[in-house]
Amino acid sequence: MISLNTLLLPDTDICKDRLYPLLLFFSPMHFLQPVEPDPERDQQTDCDIFMEQGLCQGHTPVPLEKSRERFLHLVNNIRERTDDYGAQLASLTMAAMSAPASAKRGESKHEIISSLLGSNSLAISSSAEEIELWQARLVLAIAEILERDEDELRHNLNMLDSQEMEMFRSIQGDDRDEDDPFAELEQIKARLETRRPQAEKNRFKAWLKLMNRFQYSGNLFWLASSQDSADQIINIFEKRTSGIAIPVLSLPLPAHINISTAYLVKQIREFQRDAEEIHLAIKNDLENLARINNYDPGSAEMLLPGATDWVEKWEVTLEEHFPASNHGRSAVTISILPDHPVADLLSLNLLKADGAPFKHGLLGVLKS
Repeated sequence: MISLNTLLLPDTDICKDRLYPLLLFFSPMHFLQPVEPDPERDQQTDCDIFMEQGLCQGHTPVPLEKSRERFLHLVNNIRERTDDYGAQLASLTMAAMSAPASAKRGESKHEIISSLLGSNSLAISSSAEEIELWQARLVLAIAEILERDEDELRHNLNMLDSQEMEMFRSIQGDDRDEDDPFAELEQIKARLETRRPQAEKNRFKAWLKLMNRFQYSGNLFWLASSQDSADQIINIFEKRTSGIAIPVLSLPLPAHINISTAYLVKQIREFQRDAEEIHLAIKNDLENLARINNYDPGSAEMLLPGATDWVEKWEVTLEEHFPASNHGRSAVTISILPDHPVADLLSLNLLKADGAPFKHGLLGVLKS
């Protein structure tokens, strides 16, 4: 199997329909988890199957250990509440993450956590670092809950296409109640399509807090699950260098693969086998590009593998295994950040790579 060690950000759960296609090219896919899995659980999860097959690997920096159940209890309470408690808690936690240091200086070290838990107390260290880690874990867990809820709502709304909506409106006629359910549906759809860069910034900040405690040896390819997430890194790069991120490749992928996990693993393996030569060529081109001494963005040779026919061969193989008529199409756009590896931009102290280190950053972003 071709190995392209990739770190996904800021998602802490790879088991999502829109993320599965990434495993066709970006594997093993590393991702952070706010809480470690239960070592005593009997039943396998979908994620366990992917990890057993070497397609992905979850990491929990600073495991919660004895505090694990208490944290999960809190998260389950948030998930199961039927009122707006989850949204309020999300807002409170996100705001706390982005509050300036001067605003926090007069607060008790436990005030943020206690405000989230009410009268419940936490058996955790009283250090500011531990409090901030708990806070970051909560932000990430809440973000996953809200994202799953929105994905489910988006799926249900998509079941009603525009023609059906017009049919319902014609049946309803001009005699509409003040509380028009169809108008509400349209408003919900509009909100789901609205970008929320500040929320993504807070989520990225929480992810980075956890990432600061992650130890990894080797070169990593960085992959953002949305443009807003990628922008967090690109903005740092542009402010520091006055340069721009340079796109070097757009790689097509299926938009969705809605099949059982076991069969999905089988299909991914079959595709990787048939695309092995293509995969290796693109991977080598990207790694060579990341290590080149004098990067010249004006040179056509520096835009490999986008300037080769490997992408066309990839598209042909992809169509054979996952026809666009059945699976749709998305794409990952890969950019180079000249002279600035991503770990350096984020001031991360990752362990040194065994091989030659990357001189330039490589950042991919999933385009849906």
